[in-house]
Amino acid sequence: MQNESAMTLRVALFTDTLDETNGVANTYQRLRRYAEENGLRLDIYCPAVDANDSIEELGSTRVMRFRPHLAIRYYEHLQFSFFPNPRIEKTFDEFGPYDIVQVAAPGNLGLAGRALAKKHKLPSLGVHHTQLQDYAAEFLTGPIAETARQFSTQILKSFYSSFDRVLCTTPAMEQMLKETGLAVRTSLFSRGVDTEAYSPSLRTRPRGGRPVRLFYAGRISPEKNLKTLMTVADRLHAKHDVELVLAGDGPIKAELEQAYPWAKFLGYRKGADLAAEYADADIFVFPSLTDTFGNVVQEALASQTPAVVMDRKGPGEIVRHGETGLIGATEKEFEAAIESLVIDDSRRLKMGENARIYAESRNWDNVFDELWSTYAETIAEHRARRNQALPT
Repeated sequence: MQNESAMTLRVALFTDTLDETNGVANTYQRLRRYAEENGLRLDIYCPAVDANDSIEELGSTRVMRFRPHLAIRYYEHLQFSFFPNPRIEKTFDEFGPYDIVQVAAPGNLGLAGRALAKKHKLPSLGVHHTQLQDYAAEFLTGPIAETARQFSTQILKSFYSSFDRVLCTTPAMEQMLKETGLAVRTSLFSRGVDTEAYSPSLRTRPRGGRPVRLFYAGRISPEKNLKTLMTVADRLHAKHDVELVLAGDGPIKAELEQAYPWAKFLGYRKGADLAAEYADADIFVFPSLTDTFGNVVQEALASQTPAVVMDRKGPGEIVRHGETGLIGATEKEFEAAIESLVIDDSRRLKMGENARIYAESRNWDNVFDELWSTYAETIAEHRARRNQALPT
């Protein structure tokens, strides 16, 4: 519940993904609903889903969609436009003035939001959702990969340097931002999970039965480290009564399907269909080393499915090692962790129960209450710095 001062804030959010299916889009869809339900004033600037600009009025919130100009697709459903849509600035001026600007990522809309915040001398927040510097290195090999990482890091430093604060998902991500120089002033912007939508009540398979089902949900792409998962799962499949189910789509799906015909690739899943897959799984497996959080991990835990992850940052901060799942930092550890749960039904079932209890404490409203408090604090700090800079 927000106080009266928070109710009057006018927030402009710039995001390059909203209508797609991914963790970032899901977060901002929920944020919009939270703002509408609480009468908070939020305008979201995002890409158009078709060839037309549009404005959608939803209670106290608006969704402004802008078509790209001379765009190229650089990832699934994501495009980069060579020229900014002039309607963005016109709309910003028409529906302003705003109290604060939040920028979700350094894409087209993010760059536009950053520029408008600077032009109007508004307090602004950047958000570190994605390890873009790691993504840049993931698609290259040898010395050029490290060069790409360093170059991308420098670009991100330049991008984030003008923000009053940079928001990140976990304490480890916060530490990383400071150690790498990507940000000085930071705040946490975590994630909740819908424990009604993701629930063990959706399970249709008996617990403790065979085969033990390993489940992955997410993009089927190189940066998710899926080749490690497939190698590990293939060895476990040869030794134990284990099956692997993957939900998602991406550029290496066809390659993996051909190489591992025994695994089941469901393709794209969402909503109740995806929730049912989480609930029917026995172990959620997430090998990514580049995620800053991992919404899918929390969704699995809410479904009473323990998780085995590789990254100690982000996903590894969601999983409580030995309680709600396991963390294996190397391929060997990852395999051993999964195998230990495959062969020990009672331990696996107990971790699932603990996982559900943990998930029930991860409330979206609490996350967004804290975000609105961060808005108010950032605005106050911005005004104080401006007052100090004014000549007396």
